[in-house]
Amino acid sequence: MALFILSAIFFSLRGYLMTVPSNVHEFKVGFPYETSLSEFDPARVQVAGQYAFLENLYIPLLLRDNLGRLIPGAASKFYWVDDEIEFEINKDLVDSEGQKITVEDAYFSLMRLLVLGSSTHGDLKKLICPDSQPKSVNDQCAGIRIVDGKLRLKPSKKTFTIFENFSSIDFAVIPKRSVDPNDLRSLNLSITSGVYSVKERRSDGAIVLRANPRHFLYSQDIPQNPVFIPTRESSKSGLELFESGQIDLLSTLDQTDISERIDKYRDSNEATLFQTLPVRLELLVFTQKGLQLSSDRRWAVGNAVANQLASVFGGRTGYQSTYQYFPEGGKGSLTDEQLSAVLEKRKTPVPKHEDGSELVLGFFARNFDRMRPVVQEILPGIQIVQLKRLPSYDSNVDAPEYPHLYIVSMDTGFLEQLPNVINSLKSGFLGTTEQERELWIEKYLYLTDEEQRLQALKQLHLESLLNPVIIPILRTPYVSVIRKPWRADFSILFPNSPLWKISKN
Repeated sequence: MALFILSAIFFSLRGYLMTVPSNVHEFKVGFPYETSLSEFDPARVQVAGQYAFLENLYIPLLLRDNLGRLIPGAASKFYWVDDEIEFEINKDLVDSEGQKITVEDAYFSLMRLLVLGSSTHGDLKKLICPDSQPKSVNDQCAGIRIVDGKLRLKPSKKTFTIFENFSSIDFAVIPKRSVDPNDLRSLNLSITSGVYSVKERRSDGAIVLRANPRHFLYSQDIPQNPVFIPTRESSKSGLELFESGQIDLLSTLDQTDISERIDKYRDSNEATLFQTLPVRLELLVFTQKGLQLSSDRRWAVGNAVANQLASVFGGRTGYQSTYQYFPEGGKGSLTDEQLSAVLEKRKTPVPKHEDGSELVLGFFARNFDRMRPVVQEILPGIQIVQLKRLPSYDSNVDAPEYPHLYIVSMDTGFLEQLPNVINSLKSGFLGTTEQERELWIEKYLYLTDEEQRLQALKQLHLESLLNPVIIPILRTPYVSVIRKPWRADFSILFPNSPLWKISKN
């Protein structure tokens, strides 16, 4: 009898072990972004680190394939019904605890976005609720309703670009039960709609995720227990951590110079090197404070900084000088005639003794150490500060440390992606004043003809360069390094790199 029981236990355990994925070990991701978990909210995305983390936890209504085409996400189908958009929520979509996600969750998520009013990659209120501001998720908005178990949105005007909004993580479906009903900003990140959820945050700051085996995007081949390792405060660089085996993924967000990554791993037998097209931009931006300087002063200071940085970094692997915001050859790029006007301004001689006194320049952590000495040499006397958020989202504009100008690394993209365009304006990269930007977005949203939209976009692009509001410096690809046998099925068109696109097969 005892032998029979032991045999039964053995075969039960054998059956269980055969169902457990073989890669349950931790997959370690270098993550140069250390902050409170409360900062990760689809409604409040301001920096790339937030977006990159959230695209693992949540799924928007729509996704993009590797060619940039819209495909089903949380919504299995999407189409026009007369003058309304109808979304059918995927019947197989369950949250990280296995509970079904319904149209009510999708409705709640969009109402929450309307109430908070803080989306940075789209403008839902202008599209479906232009005449009122919901104060509560229980308020009514004429442009959103549930009909026969499907989500209906009625934009104030029918436009074929509206679907692009819903591929942004801002429009993620958030399980209603994961949100504190008394404080819409409080999310339980252990209950999510995406392939992963937060399991724990360790005392060393590492964030441990767990895969949802019931998710329709799940595979046993993806990392089952990814751990986001904070690298910003480490005494080692991301590249050194990768070389020593302390991380398995050197992500596109890493602060290591991309030329080092490319040169070291382009022909490696130990790792796979992934590069996008050159859609990443090092950009000099004048803030509202900086725009109070005269145009001549902005050109003198901006050209001094941009030309020197381009000279120092431009010869490295992967770097190329650039003079426009959107990638050359992309849908938003300038015509030859437009570009010639910009080049004339960029060739303006810089005074030999341009003084940086009384000016404040900001860098984010990624560029702070490597670019600061270059700027200090070319503009003696300038005050340099390290930024944690985009100045356009900082209300403390009268603070002495608020910058006149700053350097930011960001994605521009070859395609005319509506979320990217809107984010470019809201971030202060295109246009001059907040009122001008809001009016431009309002008109742009309802242009149904692609040629008209592109003309409007190129004109705004040109005006922002000539003003100048921005001065582009360098363009590079996004580069990640993944330890073999892992490989990535990322797109070469944009930097989105969710972990569920990494596998061993």
